[in-house]
Amino acid sequence: MSAPLVVNTRDGACWTRRTVTEGGIALYALADVCQCPTFVMATLDELAARGIAGSADVLPMPAGPEPKPSDGFRVVVNVWNADDRADAEWAAELAQNALEGQGFKVFATVDEGEPDVAALRAQVAALEAERHTTNAALSDAAEQLRVDRDRIAELEDAPTGGGYPPVLPWAKHMDADDLEGFLADLADAASGDDDLTTLAAVEDAIGRWRVIGEAQHAHNTAPGPNAGAGDGS
Repeated sequence: MSAPLVVNTRDGACWTRRTVTEGGIALYALADVCQCPTFVMATLDELAARGIAGSADVLPMPAGPEPKPSDGFRVVVNVWNADDRADAEWAAELAQNALEGQGFKVFATVDEGEPDVAALRAQVAALEAERHTTNAALSDAAEQLRVDRDRIAELEDAPTGGGYPPVLPWAKHMDADDLEGFLADLADAASGDDDLTTLAAVEDAIGRWRVIGEAQHAHNTAPGPNAGAGDGS
């Protein structure tokens, strides 16, 4: 059930919902109190303990009877450590003065409280998970950057200006007659239709002439019959 916007208690006071905590608990303050710290507001259960005479989901009209003084209620301000006690005592006194100015009897105290350890641990776990996710994404980005840089360096160090090695490195080792025959054979193979048959003919011509070019290169670079022998003198 959603918390109503306005609650009237049996002592004649009118309370309006001012805020909702992270845990979903609605907090109420007296309608005539313009500003009220959250730690002096009352929950719906606390108002029920006082006796609810009625409730509504619309704000009351400005005109209306003045609230009757209550028999009094207690304002408890929790502190987690000694450093907060002075501020808590000041806040309790401020709340007490403000409510007593409306005709209510207030008993303000400052108690030692404990933080919500489970909620704090959940927040820490969420932050840790976010940190791990961020670190993993940064690691992946750094690795991709390294791969890209290595590839750029590889292309820059390639022997040709286009960044790729020569396609037909064996062709430059042919003599003039073989090179002329290879180019003529290649042009003839490429003159067919634009289909896979023409591509196969071109690849076949390159394959045949590659054997010739590599054989010619091996012959030209092979050591002579007297290689490694002395002059015999």
